[in-house]
Amino acid sequence: MSKLGYLVDPLREMLQEWGSFLRSHAAGNEKKILCLPCDIVPQELPAAWDFTPLRIPSHFVKKNTVGWYFD
Repeated sequence: MSKLGYLVDPLREMLQEWGSFLRSHAAGNEKKILCLPCDIVPQELPAAWDFTPLRIPSHFVKKNTVGWYFD
């Protein structure tokens, strides 16, 4: 394995399992994660209600969905 592959392969695996990573982060911090495809909501608003705001790429979201959160 090349040096670059040694660095990139773990990152690629993490990106493929982003849903389970977010759930474990939310469980570990006892905060809900609010996933939004755009920056329409200021970061301070979700944080005030104990959410961790996260901007995600729009291709992760179905067409008619604004966002979702993980308990």
